[in-house]
Amino acid sequence: MANKRKNSDTTSYKREWYQRNKERVQQKRKEWLANNREYLLLKQRRANVARYGITVEQFDEMTKAQSGVCAICQNPQTGSRWTNLSIDHDHETNRVRGLLCAECNLGLGKFKDNPELLEAAARYLKDHKS
Repeated sequence: MANKRKNSDTTSYKREWYQRNKERVQQKRKEWLANNREYLLLKQRRANVARYGITVEQFDEMTKAQSGVCAICQNPQTGSRWTNLSIDHDHETNRVRGLLCAECNLGLGKFKDNPELLEAAARYLKDHKS
C-alpha cells in the first residue's frame, strides 16, 4: 500500500511540475526536435522498415528506384507529419509492393486494397465529371 501511495505522489508531483514548467518544457522539446531531425528521420525509417522485413538500405533503393516519389500520384511526400514515403504492402501476404505518399496509402486502405472497389470509384468519378 505504501508503494502505491508513493507512485501516486510521484505522479501527482510530476503532473504539477509539468504544469508549472509547461512552456519551458515545450520550448526545450521544440529545440531538441529541430537539432535532432536527422536522427529522428533515421529512427523513423528503421522502425518503419523493420515492420515489413526490409532493411533501411532496401528502403533507400526503393526510394531511389521510384525517384523519391509516390508510385501512384508521382508526388514527393510533403505537407504532412510523415517525412518518408510509406511502405505499401499486401495485408494478406505482408509482401511489400512499393512506396506511397500518406494520402495514396490511406486511400488504398479506405478501399480495403480491393481493385474492384477502386475501379468502381474511378468509373463513378468519370461518370460524374463536371
